[in-house]
Amino acid sequence: MITTSFPFDPAPARLERLALEYARDHGLTDGAHPPIARLVVDYLLHECTDYHLHRSRPRHRAACEVIGQRFPWLAEECGRRIAQRVREGQRDGHGGQAGAGPGRPIRPR
Repeated sequence: MITTSFPFDPAPARLERLALEYARDHGLTDGAHPPIARLVVDYLLHECTDYHLHRSRPRHRAACEVIGQRFPWLAEECGRRIAQRVREGQRDGHGGQAGAGPGRPIRPR
């Protein structure tokens, strides 16, 4: 179960502004910005859900699904992230279902 606290005003322009501020404040950009949808999903995932309390692939998937349902304009980016985690899990033998695993830190974005 993922708990959310999405902004009261979910207008895309406002979320984009919040995401850019979040990325700058956390040193996630070096002046070159990734696609805005990626930044907005990062912001929502880490600031507006409780995903960070226990990071795992299943919780990441659940958080991305909630974000994609609540913000349809972000559904494609959320789907991309879910698929990427599945591929990572297949490469490391976890089938996309396990957490980071011992000795395998979660990489910050």
